[in-house]
Amino acid sequence: MNITIENCNNIDKGAIEIEPGCLNIKYANNGTGKSTIAKAIRAFATQDVDEQKLLTPYHLIGKRSGPKPNVSFSKNTNDIDIHNVEIFDDRYVNQFLFKKDILINDAFSIFVKTPEYDENMKKISTQLQQITQDIQNNKKLESIIRLFENFRDKGGRGKEIGDKAKIYKAFNTGNMLANIAPQFKEYENFLQNRTDFSNVKWVKWASDGQSFFSTDHTCPLCRSKDQQQNLKTIEDISSSFPQDTLEELTEILNIFEEIKDYLDENSQIYLKRLATEANALDKDILTKLSSIRTDVIKGLESLTKVKSLTPSSIEDIDNLIRDVQSKKINFAGTALNGNLMNEIVKEINSQLDEVYNNAKSIKEDIDQQKQLVQNTVETNKRNINAFLRNAGYNYQVEIEQSNGNANIYLKSLNNAGTAVKEVRDHLSYGERNAFAMVLFMYSAIRNNPDLIILDDPISSFDGNKKFALLNMMFLSSQKNDPGAGLQLQHAPLENKTVLLLTHDFTTVLDIVHTLYQSFKTAKAHFLSNRSGILEEKKITKEDFTSGLTIIDNRIADSKDASIIQAIYLRRRYDFIGDKKEAYNMLSSLLHKRNAPTIRLNDKEKIGDRVPIQENLYEMNQSEIAIAEESIQKFIKNFNYQTELAFINNDENLLAVYQKACKYEKVLIFRIFKQGKTLNSSNVLEKYINEIFHIENDSIYQLDPIKFDTVPQYIIEECNRIMGQS
Repeated sequence: MNITIENCNNIDKGAIEIEPGCLNIKYANNGTGKSTIAKAIRAFATQDVDEQKLLTPYHLIGKRSGPKPNVSFSKNTNDIDIHNVEIFDDRYVNQFLFKKDILINDAFSIFVKTPEYDENMKKISTQLQQITQDIQNNKKLESIIRLFENFRDKGGRGKEIGDKAKIYKAFNTGNMLANIAPQFKEYENFLQNRTDFSNVKWVKWASDGQSFFSTDHTCPLCRSKDQQQNLKTIEDISSSFPQDTLEELTEILNIFEEIKDYLDENSQIYLKRLATEANALDKDILTKLSSIRTDVIKGLESLTKVKSLTPSSIEDIDNLIRDVQSKKINFAGTALNGNLMNEIVKEINSQLDEVYNNAKSIKEDIDQQKQLVQNTVETNKRNINAFLRNAGYNYQVEIEQSNGNANIYLKSLNNAGTAVKEVRDHLSYGERNAFAMVLFMYSAIRNNPDLIILDDPISSFDGNKKFALLNMMFLSSQKNDPGAGLQLQHAPLENKTVLLLTHDFTTVLDIVHTLYQSFKTAKAHFLSNRSGILEEKKITKEDFTSGLTIIDNRIADSKDASIIQAIYLRRRYDFIGDKKEAYNMLSSLLHKRNAPTIRLNDKEKIGDRVPIQENLYEMNQSEIAIAEESIQKFIKNFNYQTELAFINNDENLLAVYQKACKYEKVLIFRIFKQGKTLNSSNVLEKYINEIFHIENDSIYQLDPIKFDTVPQYIIEECNRIMGQS
């Protein structure tokens, strides 16, 4: 089956091939898009619209238009339809496992989760989603939250309304709009019109008009034709009604007008006094105003909690029920008892009751199904413990059941079988992954999905435990295996369609090369992602080559670029452990030293030589001759100074760089940067310093010339610095 992935996160377009009924391995660097592949396949195979939305291309996030994520499945004759997909990833681990003292938060979800159960839960989830969305989309609720926030903010930061609060400043000397001075009475309708801040705009208009008066003109819009009187009137208006203060006062009065219908009658009286009286704030009014604000703040907290209600996972139904109950609103005994407030509270609480009743009904359905847990778990517990023994883990699992629920606890064999407390903290990362992988496997058996995706599941394990997991999942148990009578006749994932996404090279090496007789049907590909284009290349047993063979092949194939030969020859000496004269000369060359150097600890060889750095000395003529003779066996006519002159010329290096494969571009770049102060990141520095030295992860490697293993961002950064972007 060919699966085409388009416009999903960091993948613009690409295709992968999956062979049905076998293990399909996709090996790639981190950042290639392995997790995106897993999520994209699941989202479109299961037609999960919500998960599809999460696949929006990174460069389109926040934009309204652009190509949409898409995954298409092209079937061959013997291929099956993919509708049900299960993924082992961090989300699976965090959702189900290692909750304090228990190994599995809800054993039912692992062992009794059937397709029928999935469909029921999907229906329930949709109902919950709709109900909570009704609350979240309540426009009245949004409006009152904004209003209460404005009222709160005008009262300052403290619990009481202090002298720095905007409300205090606006009313401290009295409400300038409540009693208009006689000289401004004819402008009263302008000054008291708070609609859309018309009064503020009018005062600003009047103040700005001062600059248009001159000795020979009068204002054509003013009531008096006395220019001096007009000018004085405008000056008086500007000084009596400061624009900033007037604007703040107007906004506060508008807030008072909006909020009054949410408050009780007594509180409305106090706000009305502030809005209509010109008197300065007295202590009683300020105290009452602070009390109203305190009630508004508490009400705001309650309303915000309601707004934050989101659908909980079905597995956490008890928390959802408690959460809904805690969000019920009761403003009795507070200032928030106006008619409008009471109507909204009644509406919100009714919606919360609906969520609560549905959640209770859902819990009853779940509890009935959980009665099936005990028998299923007991049957499979023996298989889990058999695996733990074979993998060398000093643990066993135990099951306890109560109230229709089942939990699996971990017991330590090193401590008289006592239960392990704080499981997540007690187990290492690798141990947690091992248990998670085992439990996921049984979940896959139960649900029998069309496709099982393992997203980097075993890279954290050592060799023995890694093989134990691979053996348990994919290889049939033998009669002489410990506990064979308790195990399944066939490995749980044997002959199932499995997609294994990994960045662990040794996993690919084991399955495709070392254990190829056991994994005869397994298929492997190398994935690369270049500027959003995902490509895969098949990996066969023959593609695994010893590091020394790769080195020798590159030395032989690079005769037209002696600097490339020098890089690989230095690596050859490193590989075989020969770090004598030739190795030191090549290291000196690649570090652009003016003369070849050698590291010495032997006092007789050091003689009277002066060190350049600690234990680093210039080679004498004898050492130079020995080194060049050794190197010339591989690189004909090698001469240190000739090669040094070549690499000290950036144009020469650039010419070699342009022709090199991506792996060798990084090696050339490292020489280019010697002696230069470049605007490069620490990440790039670390990468090029590591790739320059021999990789010792495995004796066998994939040829970097055939398999493009260098991350794209590294190449782009090298190209940028060398002017090739």
